[in-house]
Amino acid sequence: MEWVVVAGVTSARPWQGQRPVATDEPSPAHDPGCYLCPSVQRAAGARNPDYTGSFAFDNDFSSFGSSDVPLSEGFAQTAGVGGICRVLCWSEQHNQTLATLDEPAFEQVVELLCAEYQTLSQRDDVAYVMMFENKGKEVGVSNLHPHGQIYATEYLPQRVQTLDRALREGQLADKTLWQQLLEDPHWRGNIIEENEHFVHLLPWSARMPFETMIVPKRAIPAQSQMTATERKAYSQIWASALKRYDRFFGRSTPMISIHYNAPCDGRDLAHWHWFTLMQPPLRDAHTLKYLAGFETGGGDVVNPTLPEAAAQSLRETQP
Repeated sequence: MEWVVVAGVTSARPWQGQRPVATDEPSPAHDPGCYLCPSVQRAAGARNPDYTGSFAFDNDFSSFGSSDVPLSEGFAQTAGVGGICRVLCWSEQHNQTLATLDEPAFEQVVELLCAEYQTLSQRDDVAYVMMFENKGKEVGVSNLHPHGQIYATEYLPQRVQTLDRALREGQLADKTLWQQLLEDPHWRGNIIEENEHFVHLLPWSARMPFETMIVPKRAIPAQSQMTATERKAYSQIWASALKRYDRFFGRSTPMISIHYNAPCDGRDLAHWHWFTLMQPPLRDAHTLKYLAGFETGGGDVVNPTLPEAAAQSLRETQP
């Protein structure tokens, strides 16, 4: 279990720190200097095809795959780590974001995620497929072309190990932990939107002021196991969530989005329940939420916004 400190009173503290200017500078539909645009030669020498829609390729500068590093012992240990990193271009158009894609293009993105997980999860050197998007200069993105990434690793990342334990320990006979939480009145009070198959809500354990998640109502271990109907419903509610963020903040919202699919290391997955987590690093359109001394040093995050108030604000914003 992991606690989050909710201290709404801190939001009233006077802010005299940095206030990033929320401007969406116009970009061209195609940027010949962008390594992710169609037909452009990338930094490592490969050239992108003249693609349309979504497009995926192996990261030219992968963080994983060096399995030939010798294993050492003692206090300073080294070991090789297998796996692969992939780049996922959401669109050929440099000036788009996920929130601005039309419905067919957004559904193509969902199909790409499902296909990538299905393929990578079958590899012998992959135990976990982490699919995510870093969006916006505020989270350190160096290329503003609409894209996500995959880090497929031969081990389970630490937070995934924590999540796996929580889901396993919280499993009841016929209900996953998320299914139980979706029935809890306190969690249900923070629902922002739902359809027949999915719920978009702000969790009580939110680490960021306006952090939300999308959870399937059916216990689905991984995105690739969604039915065609569920994929369409997921596309609709995910797109709605992103548009809602942009409308609420009055800008293209920076955020980190993570798809927490089940591990693929051969373990029992009866307790797993896939979900998408969205974490804008914003307190408002002009103020960032930083993890500073107590949070970095102590490991406990202080959320300056009451979860129920944040949920209500988002719920009242039309996408």
